[in-house]
Amino acid sequence: MSSPTSPTRGDQRKEIVEAIHRRLAAQLPLDEVRVCYHDDADRCDCRKPNPGLLLRPPRPDLAQSVIVGDRWRDIQAGRRAGLRATVLIDRGYAESMVVEPDARVTSLSEAVDWILQLDARGVR
Repeated sequence: MSSPTSPTRGDQRKEIVEAIHRRLAAQLPLDEVRVCYHDDADRCDCRKPNPGLLLRPPRPDLAQSVIVGDRWRDIQAGRRAGLRATVLIDRGYAESMVVEPDARVTSLSEAVDWILQLDARGVR
């Protein structure tokens, strides 16, 4: 198990990740969940912080899309893709932020609340 200050990759099997995504999609009004299973060494365009995964068809309305993530790579990919907003779920990882998110929260519930208030605040 990884510690909050030293995250590791590859601890979870693909079928478990996909089961988590199915459960999220069943409980939340998500349009889609996308994931890249490549490694940095693969140098693919879909591995964050590259925006390729966000730019692939079916391409969402990027100007109305929000990315929620727990690493700087998620935020950077969202910025590079030109998304409406970026939300960081701060897990306390000991890594520097390359770019700052539009919002920093501590839970998915807080992220949802922030996103639902976007129009009221007039963000981008």
